[in-house]
Amino acid sequence: DPGGAFPGDILRPPPVVVDANVLRNDILYACRTGRRTVLVTAANAGLLRLFCAEHVYQEVIEHSGEWTADGQVSRDDFLSRWLLEYLPLIRVVPVGEGHLAWLAPAELPRVRHLAQPGQDPDDVPSAVLALLLEAFFLSEDGKPLRAVYGDAGLSGHREWVSILKAGGDAGQLGKTFTLAVNLTALAGHGVATGARRIGTTSPWLVAAAGLGAAWWY
Repeated sequence: DPGGAFPGDILRPPPVVVDANVLRNDILYACRTGRRTVLVTAANAGLLRLFCAEHVYQEVIEHSGEWTADGQVSRDDFLSRWLLEYLPLIRVVPVGEGHLAWLAPAELPRVRHLAQPGQDPDDVPSAVLALLLEAFFLSEDGKPLRAVYGDAGLSGHREWVSILKAGGDAGQLGKTFTLAVNLTALAGHGVATGARRIGTTSPWLVAAAGLGAAWWY
């Protein structure tokens, strides 16, 4: 809204923090194929809310020429997609040294380690933002991922990265989102009633409903 707050939703879309490399690859894919990706489609549908640290926004602009230097995608096309399709969906958050004081005691040593020379200090703001928002951190870089999740929390991360960075089908995601909302409403009338209603639909809808409910959970 005009005050910067998200409007009320039936569902509470999970926050997703994206790093610069994921955005680079996602935008390049969209430019090459002429298709919106799952990341953008899901954000448009309200299935998730995108955030990035301020330095990520700056990197996308500064390195856009370098990322399009091979000529497969023009810099103008890249920046046009970034400004018109991606940036309106992303909350850009400045993260500073003072925010480290908000981290949990178990998180701070991992972030301090990431900030050391030879690690990946440039990704410290993204890692801190993901931790503070308790968000899914969409990255392919192992060092900042370990700062967010630790070694034990990385097992299922790669599968989610594959899903979110793939090409998207707006129609299917829209159906999934609608089904997730409907399942939430049905839950108010009792699980048994909801199950009976879902059971009268096609197997494809049952599978999609399950995906929507799992995503919402």
